[in-house]
Amino acid sequence: MLMLRRRQESASEGNSPGIRESASMKLQFLGGASEVGASCAVVESKARRAVIDAGIRMSSGDADRLPDLARLQEAGPPEAVLVTHAHTDHIGALPLVHLAFPEAPVITTEPTLDLMRVLLQDSLKIMNSRWQQEQEIPLYPREAVEGLLARVQTVPPAEKIPLCSGEWTAVFHPTGHVLGACSILLDTPEGRLFFTGDYSLDRQQTVEGMYVPRCHPHVVVTEATYGNRLHANRRAEEERLARTVAEVVEGGGKALIPAFALGRAQEVILILLEAQRSGAIPRFPIHVDGMVKNVCAIYSAHGDFLARPLRRKIAREGNPFFQDGSGAIPVLAPQRQQVLDGPPCAIVSSSGMLTGGPSVFYAAALAAGERNAILITGYQDEESPGRQVQELARKGSGSLRLNGREVAVQCRVGTYGLSAHADQMQMAGVVERLNPQEVLLVHGDEPARRALAGVLAGERMRIHLPQNGDAVDLGNYRAAWRGVTVRRPGLGRGSPFDVAALRGALLSRGKATYTVRDLAEAWYGSEASPDNVEEVRQALCRPGSGFLADRRRPYLYRALTDGEVQEAEEAAGGRRRPDGKLEMNEALAVVDELLGSDPELYKKGAYAEEGELLLSFHFPEPARERHAALFEELAHRTGWTVRLNSQAHLGAIGAAVEEVLPEGWCLAKQPSIYAQEQRVRARVRIGGPADPARRQQVETAFLQRTGFRLNLEEESGTPTAASIFTSSGRMEQNVAFTRIREVFQKQGVEVTRTSLVQEAGPCIEIALISPQVAARHVDLLKALEEETRWNLRFAREPNQHLIKQRVREILPREWGLKKEPGFLKAEGKVRLKLSAEPSPEDLAPIRARVLEATGMELEIG
Repeated sequence: MLMLRRRQESASEGNSPGIRESASMKLQFLGGASEVGASCAVVESKARRAVIDAGIRMSSGDADRLPDLARLQEAGPPEAVLVTHAHTDHIGALPLVHLAFPEAPVITTEPTLDLMRVLLQDSLKIMNSRWQQEQEIPLYPREAVEGLLARVQTVPPAEKIPLCSGEWTAVFHPTGHVLGACSILLDTPEGRLFFTGDYSLDRQQTVEGMYVPRCHPHVVVTEATYGNRLHANRRAEEERLARTVAEVVEGGGKALIPAFALGRAQEVILILLEAQRSGAIPRFPIHVDGMVKNVCAIYSAHGDFLARPLRRKIAREGNPFFQDGSGAIPVLAPQRQQVLDGPPCAIVSSSGMLTGGPSVFYAAALAAGERNAILITGYQDEESPGRQVQELARKGSGSLRLNGREVAVQCRVGTYGLSAHADQMQMAGVVERLNPQEVLLVHGDEPARRALAGVLAGERMRIHLPQNGDAVDLGNYRAAWRGVTVRRPGLGRGSPFDVAALRGALLSRGKATYTVRDLAEAWYGSEASPDNVEEVRQALCRPGSGFLADRRRPYLYRALTDGEVQEAEEAAGGRRRPDGKLEMNEALAVVDELLGSDPELYKKGAYAEEGELLLSFHFPEPARERHAALFEELAHRTGWTVRLNSQAHLGAIGAAVEEVLPEGWCLAKQPSIYAQEQRVRARVRIGGPADPARRQQVETAFLQRTGFRLNLEEESGTPTAASIFTSSGRMEQNVAFTRIREVFQKQGVEVTRTSLVQEAGPCIEIALISPQVAARHVDLLKALEEETRWNLRFAREPNQHLIKQRVREILPREWGLKKEPGFLKAEGKVRLKLSAEPSPEDLAPIRARVLEATGMELEIG
C-alpha cells in the first residue's frame, strides 16, 4: 500500500503555487511534458545547463513536430546533451540541437548510439521522400546527422561521469523498455534529480526490467504514458498473439503485425519463433521487412545489454532473429509482392502505427481479405492509421486511406498488450521506492497524468503536472551545505588497493551489489579517480578476486562469502574447472596471448555455464578465415568453444570504405550501411571519367576486407566554374567537402568527418584523428578557407575508436596487449597493459610512431 500524500496547493500544473520563492534549480520542458512525443527537458543549476533528450512528434497530423528549441537558445548554451534511448520521440531533434550547440557533447550508451545511426539515417530517407512527393521541407540536412553522430560519447551503465567541469555528475541505469534505454541520475550543486526516461519493470523477451538504484533523489521526473491503465498478464498476451497468428495462417490468410522497428518488432519475432520451437504453434514463414532488419542486427551485437536467456542464446547460436532454416526471413523491397503472392504467413514490419514504411504497403493489400489479419501490439496515436483500423474494427466495418488509395477493412483486427512501459501501479511503486521530495509527471496525456497523480497523493512529496513550455523552479536542496565540500574517506586510508580486504569489509552488508565505481569509492573514498576505477575493474576480472558479476546485470558485482570463495578455489583446481576447461580468466588470458595483437578484436567475453568464448571483431567473416588456425588452438588449449560475434562493427565499416578508395577518390557523403544484408552503398567523387574496372577492384577489395558487398555510385568529372560557387560567394557545400578531403588526402592525412556547424554563421568542421594532429595543419586550414571561402575549423574532440585502432595496428604482436588500450583524453595519452614490458630501446620508436599517427603519448602501465 502506498503511503504517499500530497499538499493540496501543490497538485497543480506547471509552476505549482507551493514551490519555494527562493528556488534556483530549474527544469524547463520544451516538449514531451503534457504529451507523448517531442521529449526535451533542460536542467539548470548554478547557471549551468544540460539537455535531456530532444525528440520529435510522431503524429502525421502535427504541423509542428519539434520541441520549442527557441527557448533553449534563450536559456543559454547547454554543456551536455544526455540521451535516454533511441526512439525517435526522444532523438529526432538532436541534429538541430547539435547544429545550434556543436560544442556540447552528446552522451548515451553504446547500443543507443548504434541505434541512433540507423534511426536517424532512416529519418533522412523519409524526409527526402516527403520533400520529393509533397515538397515538405526536411527538418535538417544529412551533414547535421553526421556531425551529431561524430560528437556522441558512450558510457557504460552505472558508471559516474563528470559534467559541467566536474560540478555535476551523471549516472545511466538500464530501464528495460528497449535495448540501451537508461534512466539518468543527475547530481548538481543544488540537488539530485532522477529522470526515469521510458521504462518497463517486466522482463521482456529482449531486455531485463528496470534497475531502480539506491539513490535517494530530491526530484523524480517520471514518464506517465500508462498512468491510467493496468497491463494484462504479459505472458498470457504473448501466447494469445501467437495463437491468433497461427489461426490466421492455418485458415489460409496472412497476419500483418505492424511494429515499431526498435523494440516491439524484436519482441514479436522472438515470441513467434519461441512458440514454434516449443511446438505451441506450427511452423510457418515469418517475414520481416523495413528498418526492423537492421535494428535486429544491432540487438545481436550488444548481448551484454540483453536479457540473460537471450544473451545466452546469442552466445550459442549467433543472431537469434535470422537463422538458416529456423529463423525469420528478411524481405527486400523487390520481394514484397512475392510475399503477398506466396503461401500463408506472418509479416512483421515497421512502422507500428501504419504511418509509413512497408507495413502500409502490406496493410493496403491485406485489409480487404477476410482471411487476413492486422494485429496491433503497440501504442497508437489518436490520428494514426493504426488507431483508425482499431476504430473501424469496433464499428464492424468501414474504410480508410492506405498507400494512396481507399481500402475497405474487412480483415480480422486484434489488439495485444505487449507494452514496453510500466503501468499505473508499477510507476507508483518506482516513485515510492525512490521516495523523492518532488515528482514531475511527464510523457503522458492529461487523463494518464492526473490518474497517476491521484495514486501518488501524499504529504511527503509535491506532485507537478508541467505543461509544454513550463519552467519549474525546484529550489536548492543543498543550501545548508553551500560552499562546503564533504569528502568521504575510503576503507583503504591511502594504502594500495587490496581486493581481499575490500571483500572482507563488504561481507557484513550481505548480498548487496555494487558498480565498479561503487567499489572504487569504497576503497579510495569519494574522490576516486578514473585510474582508481580502472584498477578496481582489472582486479575484479582476475582469478580469485572474491567478487562475482551478477548474472542478469553483468555490470554489478557482489562480494562472495568465505565458503563461496573456497568452493571456487576448489573448483578451479590447478586453474581448470571440474569439466576440464580452463578457469574463465585464464581462458581469456589465452585469448589475449593468441589474438591480442589484432587491432580488429575490440571485445571478448566468456559465458561460463555454456563454456563458450565470444569474440567480437570489426569484421567477423574475414577474421574467421584469417585466424582459423588460432581459433582451433584456442579451443584446444582452453577447452572452451570459440564463437565469433556475427555482427560487424558499424563504426569500422564506414572507416573501411575510405581505406579502400584509390587516391583521388573521395566520399561525397557518408555511406549507407545495410547490416542485415551485409551491404554498403556509397556515393564517391572520382575526379575524372567513370572507370568501371577500377570501381570493380575497389568493391572486391572491400568485400575481402570486411565481408560486406560495396555498391559504389560514381560522380565523375570536375564541377564547372558556374556550379562551384553559390550566390553566397562560398563554394557549394558538397564540392567544398570533397575538396577538403582531397587536399588533406594528398598530404597523407585522414579526414574522418566533414560537417556543417554554426559558429557566428555557417562553418565547416573538419574532424581529424585528434586535435593534436589537427594542430599540425593550421596553415592548410587557412589555405582551404581562402579557396572555398568558407569559415573552417577543426573538431575539438579526438576520435577515440580510431586512435585505439591505430595504436593496435602499430603495436608489435609479441608485446602481448592484455586489454583494450585505455584512452586518457585530458592527458593526451593512450595507456597500455602489456604481457611483457619492452626495453626503452624498443619502446622509443613505437612511441614516436604512435605520436605521429595519433598525436597521443604512449604510456605503459
